[in-house]
Amino acid sequence: MKRARLYVAYVFAFVLFAFLFWRNKIPWDPCAYMLTGKHLLGGYTYYEALRAPVASLLYGVFGIYGFFIVSAALLACAVYVYSRKEGVRPLLLLTLLLPALSWPYYVEGGSEILALAFLLIGAAYSERPWAGQVFSLVFLSRYIYAFFVPFFLPWRTYAKNPRLALAHLVGFLAPVLLWSAVQWAVYGHPFASYIDFAYVNAHSPGTAIKPPRFDQLLGATLPTTALALPGLDLWALLFALVAIYTAVYPATPWYRFYLPLLIPLSVAAARWIKNERFAVVLALANVLLAFFVVYPAHSWDNAGIYTSMVRAMGGNCVYVSNVWVPLVCAGAYALPPSAVESLQGGYFGALERGYRAAVLLGVGHPPYMEDVNAYREKGIPLEHHGRFFLAGNGCIPPEGVWDGPKNPWQFYSGRLQEIMKRWLSSLQSEAPNPFTALNRFARSSET
Repeated sequence: MKRARLYVAYVFAFVLFAFLFWRNKIPWDPCAYMLTGKHLLGGYTYYEALRAPVASLLYGVFGIYGFFIVSAALLACAVYVYSRKEGVRPLLLLTLLLPALSWPYYVEGGSEILALAFLLIGAAYSERPWAGQVFSLVFLSRYIYAFFVPFFLPWRTYAKNPRLALAHLVGFLAPVLLWSAVQWAVYGHPFASYIDFAYVNAHSPGTAIKPPRFDQLLGATLPTTALALPGLDLWALLFALVAIYTAVYPATPWYRFYLPLLIPLSVAAARWIKNERFAVVLALANVLLAFFVVYPAHSWDNAGIYTSMVRAMGGNCVYVSNVWVPLVCAGAYALPPSAVESLQGGYFGALERGYRAAVLLGVGHPPYMEDVNAYREKGIPLEHHGRFFLAGNGCIPPEGVWDGPKNPWQFYSGRLQEIMKRWLSSLQSEAPNPFTALNRFARSSET
């Protein structure tokens, strides 16, 4: 009973951290998931096709806080059943999977916890015929986690029982094909979400795949990385290599891309640590570190600036913005700059023809939006508000501004061709600087 209480207490501390973390924030990726989920549920709103459907739907139903509670509870159950299968202590495995330094990145990411929960549930029951459906939920919660599913499949059992392999394959494909049908109905193309996902994270011409960011790797995975060293085996090393590759491939590096490394490292550490008191001490140290060191370091607020921008924007007009997702989440009508870049005259031409812009200073992407002199040279009126400014004096009504492309097949065929060009270019290029990427949605990338 005492062990169960400690286990639940650690999960509660993790959820409480999330509430405090979001108290004065409007989080980017969770907002994008929630808006996409509401769109899939029939509420016409802003959406990003690249968002995986299971996470989006849960966000759409439960909201940001509700999603996190559901996902954390599911992860707690998943760790418990998986630890029973592996013969390790649940509290120890949980504290290794959720070390204090990783808490902000799990919280701000959006879908990592959910995908991890389904992955461990599928691994715990991998001998069951219905495990294929669970592994499909891993993919449909966070696409990139499909790379980790093979490490948990019962390959030896498949050789003895081919029917189990067939059941897993059919079980995996059925939800995926259903999602393709939904994509066709909602976005006009059966692979729209996958193509958008790859497009956002593909490298632009002249940008090579970069070496690992060890500051981000260690910042997201310590102390689990150090504790795992005595227990590393070939399985863990191969898993770690795949996890590192998925972290360095996206055009924009981010701490949370290294979180999958915690999976093999946690298992490796939990297998050799036998002292039960160590798990309790580690859990307590993590909680203290999270609330008294990690949280103060991430306690910046952004809700105030976004609500101020929405008030200043006012009216019923569409604005182009470099922080479009938080603004939409706060109740404004906002579009990404890429929505008007392809128009005649590009971004500034759109402002001259009636669009307006709401620009938050210090974002840096895309840089031309913050160039005040460019607006003045073109005679575009500016309205300064301290940390942000409004540009333009027209008004485009919101009706139909979030419609998809008129010819989805042509649109996504073009994106596929560009993805292949970027990929081939990244293989041939030796450019070390990842920030030369022309990724138009880099700030909201979801890998």
